[in-house]
Amino acid sequence: EPEELFETISQALQASVDRDCLSGWGGYVLLVTPTEVQERVIKGRMD
Repeated sequence: EPEELFETISQALQASVDRDCLSGWGGYVLLVTPTEVQERVIKGRMD
């Protein structure tokens, strides 16, 4: 399911950003399905 996949990708992205301060403050997740492409912005820590 796209929603479950988004959640898994978001958690992996957040874990990698939290480990490396030079990674930035978030990222973009693109979900590509046979019928559409969804782009979502993930906001990370800003400290």
